[in-house]
Amino acid sequence: MTFVEYVQRKARRSQSTAETYGAALNLWARTLGYSTPDEAVSAITSGKIDVYKALDDFVAKLMATGFAPRTIWNYLSAVRGFLRHEDVTIDQYKLRDKITLPPKVEISVDRIPTREEVKKLLLEGDLRLKAAITVLASSGMRIGELCKLRVANIDFEKHPVRIAIQGRFSKSRFSRTVRITDEAANLLKEYLGDKIKNREAYVFPSPTNPDEPIKRNALAMSIRRLIERCGLLRKQDPESRRYEIHVHCFRKYFFTQMIAAGVDRGIVEYLMGHKFGLDPNYLRLGEEMLDREYEKHAERLTFLNEISPQGIPEAMQEELANRDTTIQKLQERIFSYESQMNRISRLSDEEIEAVRELIAKTR
Repeated sequence: MTFVEYVQRKARRSQSTAETYGAALNLWARTLGYSTPDEAVSAITSGKIDVYKALDDFVAKLMATGFAPRTIWNYLSAVRGFLRHEDVTIDQYKLRDKITLPPKVEISVDRIPTREEVKKLLLEGDLRLKAAITVLASSGMRIGELCKLRVANIDFEKHPVRIAIQGRFSKSRFSRTVRITDEAANLLKEYLGDKIKNREAYVFPSPTNPDEPIKRNALAMSIRRLIERCGLLRKQDPESRRYEIHVHCFRKYFFTQMIAAGVDRGIVEYLMGHKFGLDPNYLRLGEEMLDREYEKHAERLTFLNEISPQGIPEAMQEELANRDTTIQKLQERIFSYESQMNRISRLSDEEIEAVRELIAKTR
């Protein structure tokens, strides 16, 4: 079986995995000095290269380049799978003794963007990126799911607007329906224009072929360039492989805002396509109930409009109400004091003296 056949088989289950494995194998071949993975395997099967050295050199190269430990483990798994399919024998004990892998520690540091930072991106971005970012941040969907959307998946007749995520394009392999804000829906309509009538059209098509969806990495790179243009492409830790704000942070923004608003975690996880508590096969939530729950906090996921009191947490609303009551009482006392002072200012000297004598007698 060739490299192409191996990747095609992986794509039967996940196109994303196929792309990752393909990138890993091509990088592995180049590390060994070959043009294709097939050439690298031929060198191993002919005895020209020791298989364990070929794997260890790859790991060393990845570590020297600064790849994250988790990525190194995944890339090595891709190469080992390809070698097994090419009938290359790998002894587990020798593999453990001859190859030293980095510990699986998280070295990438990121954060969710602030509302003002997202607003800045929207003000600087073109209409396509405005639509993409607001849909990601207000729905919690993955960018891979966004790239596969067709116009037919979006129900603009519902409020809030619903988007159907098909199971074959979801990491969890379960279909679900997400919601987007009015802001995101309006930007999406404006971006689609007349294409909104073509139900089979991809929402974000490939720039070279409108009949194909845009590649995930291509859309992510466009967003990254926008982040850089806005001066937000920074690292919290110099050793981090990941910038502190990247495309996946919009998904994290959705999760954080919904949890902070007090939405049941099971509902949030369901909307994001996570398996939480009950398997989605058994968990059935009414769409109308999800609509109501989403609309309660939609303003937290809106960026170009000012947040109304409904978008403020209940505790803060209560605090603001108490403050307003206190201010009103103080204003009433000041008004009463000013009224009394005005009356006193109109008294004659004899009347003021009489008031003083009266006060003195009552002491």
